[in-house]
Amino acid sequence: MSKKICVSVGHGKSKTGGFDPGACYEGRREFNIAKEIAKYLAEYLRTAGFEVSLINCGADLYLTERIEKINAGNFDLAVEIHLNAGGGTGSEVYYPSGSENGRKAAGLISAYISEAFGIPDRGAKIKTGVLGNDYFAVVREAKPLALLVETVFIDSPDVKNVATAAGRDRCAKAVSEAISAYFAAKPSAPFRIKVACDELNVRSGPGSGHKINMTVKKGGVCTVVEKSGGWGRLKSGAGWIYLGGGLVEKAENRV
Repeated sequence: MSKKICVSVGHGKSKTGGFDPGACYEGRREFNIAKEIAKYLAEYLRTAGFEVSLINCGADLYLTERIEKINAGNFDLAVEIHLNAGGGTGSEVYYPSGSENGRKAAGLISAYISEAFGIPDRGAKIKTGVLGNDYFAVVREAKPLALLVETVFIDSPDVKNVATAAGRDRCAKAVSEAISAYFAAKPSAPFRIKVACDELNVRSGPGSGHKINMTVKKGGVCTVVEKSGGWGRLKSGAGWIYLGGGLVEKAENRV
């Protein structure tokens, strides 16, 4: 049986029933761009074999109404499409704190968007409120795993990537491919690698946009316990390393 996914557009209807455009910058409105990305995404996911519900394209659902729709649909995953704001750059995706599946799915989506546009990968993130619970209501209150996808910053040059229909289509395709990769992924058996380059960066997440935690010198041997988008998570907890580009080779010793 195919997986059920809800694709939601962020903003659109205010609490009082008016129109909430979301973040705005130089004549661009977050809702209008997110809506088009969501439409393309729904089609890509359907083509990939998922059962998809697309909601709020008509700006007809306030936040609590969107959550009600999500919770009534028996979905396996809900993704809400947004554009970020605040002067940053790159892609990031918020997931429920404490959810390992959420971290994996969010990390994949952020990495795929980053790769599609050549922008920083800000990665999988959580945001909590003053009480320590998840800040974003759709992440906090949705029954299925729900992700808030901040595709690009509307107030940075990154927004040019989604300023055209072709760019929005490209963004949607990246998100769809990430979701497909998430559902297709199977846990990999731990394996050992040896660093083949002079010095290998160990980053805080699976992507070159994440900060460098440490480095491993040539000949160093590490155990990888998880793979994500060409990156491997180290058993030691130090972070992630890139597995491509001839930077590493399989170590002879088996785990």
